[in-house]
Amino acid sequence: MEAVQFLQDQFCKTKTVNPGAVSNDTTVTHEVFEKGQGGIYLVGPYVLARFVNSVGTDKIEVLPVPKGPSGGPGTLGEGENVYMMAGSENQEGQKKFAEFAVSPEGQRIGMNKDANGAIVRLPVNTTVDMAAERQDPRWKVFQESYEHAVYAPPVPNWAPIRQTSADSINAVWADCSADVKTAMDELNNKLTQELQSQKAS
Repeated sequence: MEAVQFLQDQFCKTKTVNPGAVSNDTTVTHEVFEKGQGGIYLVGPYVLARFVNSVGTDKIEVLPVPKGPSGGPGTLGEGENVYMMAGSENQEGQKKFAEFAVSPEGQRIGMNKDANGAIVRLPVNTTVDMAAERQDPRWKVFQESYEHAVYAPPVPNWAPIRQTSADSINAVWADCSADVKTAMDELNNKLTQELQSQKAS
C-alpha cells in the first residue's frame, strides 16, 4: 500500500509522471521515451537494443528497480515458456525442440548477442555465461536483478491476477481523489476471490 501511495503522489502531488502513463499502451510508451518526453521507463531488457539504436547508447542508463517499503526485492520476475501442442502428431519432435531451446547452443542462438529481437533475454541454462554472449555491460543489471527477483506465484492462471491488479492500481493513479487503502482492500478481496475460484488459495 505504501508503494502505491508513493506513486499516486508522483502522479498527483509532485507531478513527476508523464500524464498519459496510465493509459498509454506499450507502443506509445516506447515512443514517449524515445522522444525524450519521459526520462525514466520501467521496462524489460528486451528493448535495450532498440533504445540504443533509437536514442543513442550514451543516453541510456539501466538501473535496478529499488526495493519496496518491506525491503524485499523490487523486481517481479516472469519467464518465458516453450509451449507444446497437446494435439500434435509430432510429440517427439516437440520434446526435442524444447530440449534444444534450453541447451547451451539453443540459449546462445536465442540470446542473439546484443542485437534486437532476442527471444532469450537471460539464459536459464546455468552453463551459459551471459557476459560472454552479450557485450553491453548494462545487461548485467538485468541479470543481477533477476537473481534476486520474486517470481510470479505458480497458479493455474496468472493473467486475471495481473490484469485485476493493473486495473485497480492504475485507477488509483488516474484519480487523485481515490483513497489508496480502500482501493487496495478492494483489490485484496478481488484477488482472494480469484485465487479461490482457481482453487489456488
